[in-house]
Amino acid sequence: MEDLFASVAAEAHKLETAEKGDKSLLKLYNPGRMTESQTIHYWKGPPDEAEVIWIKSFYWKEGLCAILEAPSEQDPAEIEKVEKSLDASFESLKPRTFSEIPTGPGFCIESAYFQGEPPERPWENASIMVQLKDHPDIHLKFSTATVDAYRGESDSLLFRMNPEHPPHIPESHDLRFRKRQVGPYRGEEVVSRVTELNQTTGHTFQWEAMGPGESATEPALTLQMVTGYGDPAVDSSLPEVDALALWDRILDSIRYRGPLPPGSRKDL
Repeated sequence: MEDLFASVAAEAHKLETAEKGDKSLLKLYNPGRMTESQTIHYWKGPPDEAEVIWIKSFYWKEGLCAILEAPSEQDPAEIEKVEKSLDASFESLKPRTFSEIPTGPGFCIESAYFQGEPPERPWENASIMVQLKDHPDIHLKFSTATVDAYRGESDSLLFRMNPEHPPHIPESHDLRFRKRQVGPYRGEEVVSRVTELNQTTGHTFQWEAMGPGESATEPALTLQMVTGYGDPAVDSSLPEVDALALWDRILDSIRYRGPLPPGSRKDL
């Protein structure tokens, strides 16, 4: 713990001596705001121009070290609110082994997890990207994310890709522009043939299912695929009919893992 707080003091000193204009970046260094914690308030740019101040808290408990940081408006009441939120987050932090999976709600990080439901709805996302070994011009990306419960029409894939609503690639021809359900997921699909500036031809494939978005078990899903990817762009290594068949096979493989959780909608 002594080594941690010595490094905190060194960071505070570095901020104190770093100037933007004629002012230090350090506003406050509090070495004992709560038991086994230290806090720094600082600016990331010129203090006179900054809209927010950053609260950085360092904690130590039961061999567990954590550094939590969040921006705040510069009003003292808002700063206190952010400090209390960081303290509450740390109090919910529990150690865990590498392979331990908590049985209750929470959010896992390396060697620990935040126990319980967060005070604010979290935003979580994960993505995987794939490049085909035998067809290096073909790239895929699959993403899943929690999203806000409210979404307007302008968030939908079909609305965004409508030629009447820029931006839209002028040298493209839509092969598919439709709603498409995959398993329980109600989505939208846009597939286009694209002619690049160097006159090569490739394809873009997009499918999105927004989902209710109220939890990690009912996420927004996105699958994307391109052919002809390169620098510069190249012609698609697959004929159009084969590229479409590959896309359909990958897209139709998306499914919910295991039974739908109790209370979930049949169509997500």
